[in-house]
Amino acid sequence: MIETLAVVAVVGSLAVVGVLGPLVPAEQWLLTGAAVTGIGLLAGVPCGLWYHVVLYRRLRDRTRLPRRWWLDPVALHPQLAEGERRGVLTWFALGGLGFAIVVLGCALTVLGLVLQWLALRNA
Repeated sequence: MIETLAVVAVVGSLAVVGVLGPLVPAEQWLLTGAAVTGIGLLAGVPCGLWYHVVLYRRLRDRTRLPRRWWLDPVALHPQLAEGERRGVLTWFALGGLGFAIVVLGCALTVLGLVLQWLALRNA
């Protein structure tokens, strides 16, 4: 179900960009992309960091964590007790959402750059 939702979101986004792309000035796409990227970073980085802190606190006394556990923390999710999952995975999801917002902002910025390049090329 989530994969279908992701495909619908991507296709819908492409359709919106295809219609709005030529109507909105390239500078506006650049500014919007930069703002969206900043919002995603401001939200996602602290949530991702706190996810790692919470995961570490839940597992440090119960198990010996691998030396570089933070590089693949998802592998540790099965070791969480049922009552701990929600508290840890909420931060995981919020960090992931922040990352998705950053990717969207970067895509909007690239769109602005491409539109600006095309405008300069055709001038």
